[in-house]
Amino acid sequence: YQRRVHGGSSREFAYLEYEKGEEAEKAIFHMSRGQIDGRTVTVEIIVQPGERRPDRERERRERERRLRREHERRESRHRDRDRDRERERERRKKSSDRRRRSRR
Repeated sequence: YQRRVHGGSSREFAYLEYEKGEEAEKAIFHMSRGQIDGRTVTVEIIVQPGERRPDRERERRERERRLRREHERRESRHRDRDRDRERERERRKKSSDRRRRSRR
């Protein structure tokens, strides 16, 4: 645990080590952007100089997979929106056709 003063406000740091990467990932997932005593917690992976980050290829694949899913979700929302707009146009057209027929 360390405390640093930066720009007039104190910043507190804690360095944790996990034996398994899965445990570290769970901790990051559950604590990142959380709050302790009303302050937002930022969680980051720190790699010691000379150490290699494990599974860079896996991280890259996961990032690509996440971006692909986000893109697919956006595309799906656009398709739904376009479908709903088309249905609304058809409904309005039918309604106006009925009114014209009833006026004759």
